[in-house]
Amino acid sequence: MQVLLALLCALMFIICDAFAANWAKTGSKQSLVYGAILVMVGYAIFAWLNKEWSLAQVGVFVNVTIALGAVLVSFFFFKEQLAVIQWWGIGLGLISIYMLCTGN
Repeated sequence: MQVLLALLCALMFIICDAFAANWAKTGSKQSLVYGAILVMVGYAIFAWLNKEWSLAQVGVFVNVTIALGAVLVSFFFFKEQLAVIQWWGIGLGLISIYMLCTGN
């Protein structure tokens, strides 16, 4: 259950980042408002997760997932090109998430 909530939390921040990028590129105030609302929801979930996991576990899991998601959003939605080293970074990020979830 906590892993799903952590993924939901990261997803909130990833979508928030996408709205912020859209606002920066288009000037859409609606994107800025949606992003501000989502960030509050994301932080509420993040705070709740700290009751179940340590700050180190939650912080690293959520932030690595956000980084991975932001890169994928930039590639698929904003059509930004990624270098080979960035694809390697995505792979290493996935490995780190696996290690975080399976470690004690």
